[in-house]
Amino acid sequence: MFFQNCSFCHLQRKGDPKIPAASPAAGPTRGPVLSGVFRGAAPNREEIVRQFVLHGTEKMPGFRYALEPEEIDDLVAYLKTL
Repeated sequence: MFFQNCSFCHLQRKGDPKIPAASPAAGPTRGPVLSGVFRGAAPNREEIVRQFVLHGTEKMPGFRYALEPEEIDDLVAYLKTL
């Protein structure tokens, strides 16, 4: 799921600096690297991530029509392993 839908913008490539989540330094075509997005996270981080995935942002499309609820659950579970 992550590699099909998210990795182009959110996977750190060799030699790239790690851009923290929600950083304006991510630029217009790349999102923040998501490894560690749940480390030391606020209790509501899971719900925040789900909302981003469902509804997107001004720079990221939402996936509410493309992903089933179970797929979003799988994606959140995967992000927790990063």
